[in-house]
Amino acid sequence: MGNEDGHKRALPLISITTVGYTEPHLLIISGILQSLSLDPIIRIFDNQGRFDPGGTLLRHRFEFIESLNGCHDCVFALSRPAGKRFMVETFGLTPDRFINLFHERSNISGYARLGKGLRIDAGASIGPAASIGDFVHIKDQSYIGHHSHIGSFTTINPTASLASGVRVGSGVVIGLGASILNDVSIGDGTIVGAGSVVTRDLPAGVVAHGNPCRVVRDVT
Repeated sequence: MGNEDGHKRALPLISITTVGYTEPHLLIISGILQSLSLDPIIRIFDNQGRFDPGGTLLRHRFEFIESLNGCHDCVFALSRPAGKRFMVETFGLTPDRFINLFHERSNISGYARLGKGLRIDAGASIGPAASIGDFVHIKDQSYIGHHSHIGSFTTINPTASLASGVRVGSGVVIGLGASILNDVSIGDGTIVGAGSVVTRDLPAGVVAHGNPCRVVRDVT
């Protein structure tokens, strides 16, 4: 859109630092930002690999990220909750430094409450009054029912279904195709196996699976 002088208005600049994203991801990110009238400057770091704290480039990665702490116009895009947790705990980055990545084919209620640093993939659906914490990854075709709560750093794997009123703690992993029934609570750090049907509350820090889902061992 032109201004009164007929000149094209310059888009506001936003700087994006990506870790572990491939070129197609970057094109999607760039397209989203441009649709919001933002002109992205994308800084690529370790673009073909994952952000692995034990990797051989650990010192270089630390130096790179520390150098960006003072860049208030720079936000981060990472693919995995584990990588985001590492950066938050190691570098003191706050959730507002991470962008949300929503696939254009996701379905998110306008009445849902959303945190920062989220990734919501194609076909995922989030119902009204659902509350999604920071750094949650909701994968393809999964469903989050109304008035559910998902804690920070949790991963919901593809085709999982969480009914209404479900409460999931922080750092939880819900397996592929698992079903969580109405008003069930799952404690922090628990892993629910693929295909499980969770009919009752699960404590924190356990591995559980089956139909009906039962605790089989502690996580550690």
